[in-house]
Amino acid sequence: MKAQLNHLSAINTQLRPLIAVYLVFVSFTFHFFNTAKAQNPKPIRYVVISDGDDTISVSRIVARGFMGKIAKLGHSFSFNDSFLGASELYQSLAQNRVTFEYVSGMPEILNDILPGSFTRFLANNEFPGEPSGVHVRSAVDGDTKTYKIATIKRIIERNTRNEPNTEFVYILVGDNGEKDIEVYKEISRFVAENMNPAQSKIGATFIHKLYTGAPALDLLPGQRPFYTFADFAIQVQALFPELITEGNVSKVVNLVTEALKSTELSLDSVRNLALPSWAELTDSDLENFHRIVQSSRLLTDDLKAELSNLVSMRAAHRSFQPRALRCAHVF
Repeated sequence: MKAQLNHLSAINTQLRPLIAVYLVFVSFTFHFFNTAKAQNPKPIRYVVISDGDDTISVSRIVARGFMGKIAKLGHSFSFNDSFLGASELYQSLAQNRVTFEYVSGMPEILNDILPGSFTRFLANNEFPGEPSGVHVRSAVDGDTKTYKIATIKRIIERNTRNEPNTEFVYILVGDNGEKDIEVYKEISRFVAENMNPAQSKIGATFIHKLYTGAPALDLLPGQRPFYTFADFAIQVQALFPELITEGNVSKVVNLVTEALKSTELSLDSVRNLALPSWAELTDSDLENFHRIVQSSRLLTDDLKAELSNLVSMRAAHRSFQPRALRCAHVF
């Protein structure tokens, strides 16, 4: 028995160096892979899902009064009425590899025949994105709300299926004139309840707040209003500084500011494309706008004051107009 124990002891003595080498190897391998994982995190892709009418395109969906309906009809046959700064902001985001999905409620048949089709609008105003990223409603898609929810869900599920090792961050952009507020509420719920947060998340929801009162909708908690593409650019830069440079934010802000100083009187004046005269801004909206502008660290105090004053004057000008002129929106 003693001889056997001595034999086992000798074997253990011989194995100790090998065990030590093995433990060092395992420790090094574990450290190497963890370091590599830390140095090569899961890739992140930002995707803007954008509406068209009254979000980036001046469409006047909520047309009040007879003259308002006439003005709305005119927009249907135009393909140049982009909100000022919209294309420039989207192009700036695209420079940082943000991709775009445009989901419009425009019926497919109208998109094919109208001069003011959504596809032509995007092309003529140089919005970034691929043709496959433009979605319009077919005859079998049902109502606008149902169609938009189903389409956006398919986009999110497709992205996760095609790139399971990528984290997708979605930026939702719409307006408060039709169904976007309800659509994006449902999309946020869907992502929270059905998608892996390591693969899909909602980064922010921005709503172009142009209307007050029915049939327009009030924003829901968590949804961020914007009133011009100047304050929109400021908010995007504050939330996602990696997506847009300070220079590009200043470019959009200066573009909108100079347009609001214009004295041109016409339906498609640059001032109307920066902030339409028919936009129904309340005192609360103006306070929100001023707060957003004042929060910017990029703008000088003089530019902040100038932009805030111009928007206040624009809102005050509308409140003093005769109803017929407000509806026609030529000033």
